[in-house]
Amino acid sequence: MKNKIICFFALLIILTSCDKELHEIPTDKPSEEAVVTMSLNTEHIQSSPLNDVHLYWFSETDKLYKQDYYSSMEELARARITIPEGNYTIVAVLNVGTDFALPSSRATVTGIDLNEFSKYIREQEVNYANMLTGTLRKMVKNGVQLFYIGLEPKSSGIEDSSVELRLTIPSPYLPNFGSTKAAVNPSLRATAFIFKKGSKELFTVKRAMLTPVDATNGIYSMGLSLFKGEYDVNLWCDYTFNESTDNHYITTDPDIISIQPKEKYTANTDTRDGLSRRISLTVAEGIKTPQNIEMYRPLAKYRLVATDIAKYEAKRVQKGLPELKDLRVFIGYEGFLPTAYSITESKLTDAQEGYFYYSTLSDIGKAKADIAKDYILVSGEQSSITVTILFKDAEGKTVSGISGVKIAYRPGQLTTVSGDFLTANPISGVTIDTDWSGDYDVDF
Repeated sequence: MKNKIICFFALLIILTSCDKELHEIPTDKPSEEAVVTMSLNTEHIQSSPLNDVHLYWFSETDKLYKQDYYSSMEELARARITIPEGNYTIVAVLNVGTDFALPSSRATVTGIDLNEFSKYIREQEVNYANMLTGTLRKMVKNGVQLFYIGLEPKSSGIEDSSVELRLTIPSPYLPNFGSTKAAVNPSLRATAFIFKKGSKELFTVKRAMLTPVDATNGIYSMGLSLFKGEYDVNLWCDYTFNESTDNHYITTDPDIISIQPKEKYTANTDTRDGLSRRISLTVAEGIKTPQNIEMYRPLAKYRLVATDIAKYEAKRVQKGLPELKDLRVFIGYEGFLPTAYSITESKLTDAQEGYFYYSTLSDIGKAKADIAKDYILVSGEQSSITVTILFKDAEGKTVSGISGVKIAYRPGQLTTVSGDFLTANPISGVTIDTDWSGDYDVDF
């Protein structure tokens, strides 16, 4: 059967003949937003009327971003829909009238998620004899774009199918650095970069805060709403304060998961943790069994411990040095620090110079104290990083320090480097053994 495509600007050529403005696609290009013109594919609806249209735009978090209503096809044809660049699921609902209400007041309509919305549309189809629906997933980019939505009778155009991912977070050999002092702690978020099977073109991105299933054993749940089909999915998990906002990692590209730039870099926190996995996913109607996924940690962890507390205290009394609690510790990475990771290739994709962070001593005892802690992105093999450690007073003057401290590391393991850092010879360094067995202690 010959496809019957209702393309509104073409339709209006027939209806108006000479009204050029009515059917032309806009050619201006705004700098900050996309301009979208919508057309409908009516191949599967034959003689059904096309009276009015509701368009619902769901963001990559599957939350309703905006709702537009058009009382006629002519009004839709004229519409220049402006929307920020991003990944959207667009749902069209036709022939339900201007007062079609969602299961929430219009004042709070943006709180509705796609699964709730889809369920509601299916429940309502019995009340609207001529209801038509259609769904489109698109990555909207800045500039002028024309989108086609295929229509189906009743609610059959709502093509989503829900899939539950059960993510297991690995924990061996990585004890916590210590409790955070933040008033509000970030939680685990998952970002799913979704591709059609075998394609390199990103289909859509989904982000969600993870729901604990068995937090003791590191098992969390993420729901995905997708069309039926086969997909390649790149998963990244990290700690953030909400699903839409990046925290320690920049997650705009699955092949360049990046740490923050130098001026925003943060260490000394377990919320720097991150996990990844690339999976193949088949979405079929009626599948309710959770998909179990073992996540991978492309990070190593280290801790620096000073063991010369008594020696420093004796020197402090003699020379009037600052108390331990008043010291500010500068940790500078010598040479290149790994800064980006590819989920697709399971390897590092960038490294940069000039990274550093500040710390204060913690867990101060009579014999030792923690100096600093951090995570390092890894490619799956043993490697090392070298740091400079400087202890400074309140005015920024260096009290003592050491350079060339070599920290060897391996994926998913903690390296503890211990030594007389507070009173060390400034030109001496550390070279450690690399035969790990979990938490590896290195004497300086």
